[in-house]
This record gives sequence, structure tokens and C-alpha cells, in this order.
Amino acid sequence: MINGATAVVMPSRWKEAFGNVAVEAMQMSRPIVATRVGGLPEIVEDCVTGYLVDSEDAGKLAQAISRLLSDPVRAWRMGKAGRARALDLFSFRRHVEAHEALHLKLVQDQR
Repeated sequence: MINGATAVVMPSRWKEAFGNVAVEAMQMSRPIVATRVGGLPEIVEDCVTGYLVDSEDAGKLAQAISRLLSDPVRAWRMGKAGRARALDLFSFRRHVEAHEALHLKLVQDQR
């Protein structure tokens, strides 16, 4: 479903700790339109990998969606930037390495 989308819209009102859908969409080179709640601002880089709007601002949400739909080149560029960001910051390898480093630190702290 995401692979056929021009953009992925996440009008979250709930303060999600981490937006898995946003990362998955970025991995598939799709720009994101999301609200500034929870962990989404840490994932989406405003005006680079998509757009961030204030929660409850339906007008700004609609404007951001319209900008991407009316400018496919911009949407494509943001999607490519999002993929690069997702691969750099949110790859499985990076999570494993961070988890391993934390585990080693905890073990060393116990000695």
C-alpha cells in the first residue's frame, strides 16, 4: 500500500513514542506529512523529508498534502532524502549496534 502512495500522511494526535509507519514509508522513499507530536519530529525532518504541522491544524495539514501532490518532483526529492535518513538513522544494523553497545556498557558497569 505504501509503495503506491505519493506521500504518507500521519495526522497523529496521540504522542507516539516512535512512528514505525513513518520510518517504513521513508525506507520506501515516500515523503511524510505528520503532526508535531511524540517522536515524529525526531523522524521527519521538516521541509527535507516531508512536512511537520501542528496537531489539530487541519488547514496546514491540507496545505502540506497539496504541496506534495502538486509538485511530484519535490515529493520525489523528499522521498529520496527520507530514504537516506531512514537508512542512516533507523536501520536494523544501527539498532543492533546501539543495543549491543548498551549491553556491553551495562555489563562493564556491573564489574
